[in-house]
Amino acid sequence: MNLLFGFSGRIGRLKWWLAQLAGGGVLLLGGVLIVISIGAARLEADPDLNDLPASVFVIIAATLVLAVWINIACTVKRFHDRNKSGVWVCIIFVPYIGGLWQIVECGFLSGTLGDNNYGPPPGARSFEDIEDEIRATYGEPAGRPASLTQATPAVTMQRTTSTVPARRSVPAGFGRRGAS
Repeated sequence: MNLLFGFSGRIGRLKWWLAQLAGGGVLLLGGVLIVISIGAARLEADPDLNDLPASVFVIIAATLVLAVWINIACTVKRFHDRNKSGVWVCIIFVPYIGGLWQIVECGFLSGTLGDNNYGPPPGARSFEDIEDEIRATYGEPAGRPASLTQATPAVTMQRTTSTVPARRSVPAGFGRRGAS
């Protein structure tokens, strides 16, 4: 539910596109409910539809509010993934270019790698979360330190000369611009 309704965190391009489809589905469902409501009103009393039933206006309002909320929430999180403030969602109000800019920025450009001002990348888990999950599943390992983050003795490996390939000597200026 946080994907469609929350404003914190980050989401990737695929989730943004799926959220746009979800918003379109909400609009489609609202349209179907409006058609059903109008059809029921025509059958009951007013075949000319001089007065639309109040349910039509309620459905329109609820559909628009829900679709706009989903769009804004997902777009804010997508801008967070690009390490930009959620205020960038207002770019949509720039005439002619705003909507196109938002689609390009949110739908096609990749997010920042690693942590940014808005948290870890989408789907990333911290080492502590993974450690807790391992402990919950398997319990404490026998003969190991209580925390996997504690220092463990270094393992040293001995190399033999037969496994190390011989190095080629390369002239000092080889491959460099201006070197002779």
